[in-house]
Amino acid sequence: MQKISEFLVSPMGSWLILGALGLAAVEFLLALGLGSAAEESANLPMFGLASIAVAVGLYALHWQAMRHRRVAAHGDLAELPLSCFDTMTGIPNKFYFQDKVSAALSAGRNGAIVILDLADFANVNDRRGRAFGDVVIKETGRRLRQRAEAEGGLAARLSGDRFGLYLPNVRHSGLELLCQDMIALCAGPVLMGGDEINPQVSIGAVDVAGLGELRALGYDSVISVCNFALATAKSEGRGAYRIYNENLEREFVDLDAMAVELPEALRNGDLEVFLQPRCQLKDRALIGFEALVRWKRAGRYVSAEDLIAMAEDTGLIFELDRYMIDRAIQTMADWNRRRKTSFPVSVNLSALHLRPDKGVEFILDCLHRHRLPAELLTVEVTETAQLAVLNQVKGLIGLREAGCRIAIDDFGTGYAS
Repeated sequence: MQKISEFLVSPMGSWLILGALGLAAVEFLLALGLGSAAEESANLPMFGLASIAVAVGLYALHWQAMRHRRVAAHGDLAELPLSCFDTMTGIPNKFYFQDKVSAALSAGRNGAIVILDLADFANVNDRRGRAFGDVVIKETGRRLRQRAEAEGGLAARLSGDRFGLYLPNVRHSGLELLCQDMIALCAGPVLMGGDEINPQVSIGAVDVAGLGELRALGYDSVISVCNFALATAKSEGRGAYRIYNENLEREFVDLDAMAVELPEALRNGDLEVFLQPRCQLKDRALIGFEALVRWKRAGRYVSAEDLIAMAEDTGLIFELDRYMIDRAIQTMADWNRRRKTSFPVSVNLSALHLRPDKGVEFILDCLHRHRLPAELLTVEVTETAQLAVLNQVKGLIGLREAGCRIAIDDFGTGYAS
């Protein structure tokens, strides 16, 4: 029976089935035409029907053999409806991935979960075109699928350039080597029309067995741990990976507590705004100040990078900007009045504050309330944020027309580079 199945799915077997179907149809039509010509031809229609039945039976065997081949190649995936697959790559989508991982966690099964991002993928689309970007996504999906299936696992596309792998047979001892292999695998050249790219990826991974009580919280909690490991890896540059461990767990717990405490700190005014002097190099003369916001938590100051990242992740960057702007303008105005000076102050703004209906009106109101002349406020925006938002809003123009100065921060790191 095995040999028959192999023959039926072979090219020769497929042509035989198609030929049998065609011959049976011709015989049946001829039988219908000759049926009234002679009595001996009365059974010809039945012969034609029998031929069709045999051909259909062969086709059914062919379809069943193909189905078994798909099951052998892809396991349960061959039985899934199309709604479980990503249309571009042909691998499972995030919904099936979530169902599969959730079921494994509920059943108490171990394994490894890996989240992977293509580094700087937006630039691939921008510089080489979306068609080339699609080729990179498809090829990455194909490579990850082969690697996952070789480990008895599953690869899925979770979003634009993010993929997830569930590997039930991989443990912590083999996870590091697997991450290294996947980085090398994805970095292989991808070609399209003479153009070539070597994709770089960042990886966050976790051994489910090492999560302890966290695994009982379900899919979302486990994936958040993976995403945290991925974010840590991305901060270390392209081609990096991080596996969730005790050190990362302490950072994760601490940042989770920070996310809860930051809104209260903003409400209670616990954040401090410092004015950093700005001097001329030639004579060290004081020419103004730059406002810096700091948060003293548990006896030490949180780094500016961590504070801004936390505000962005929790959706509080707009509130943090407002807090700093109001305190900076108030402090500078008080300084100038007490000392009868007219020093300017610079503040850094996120792109959200470039919208006239949000940040601009608030800034102008702060200047009016604290009686600081607009020309003594310099608004610093990053080069990328300024150019990306200027086409959509007129916030910078409104601030400039009101008398504020505009400065581009990190010049040469974005468009000008």
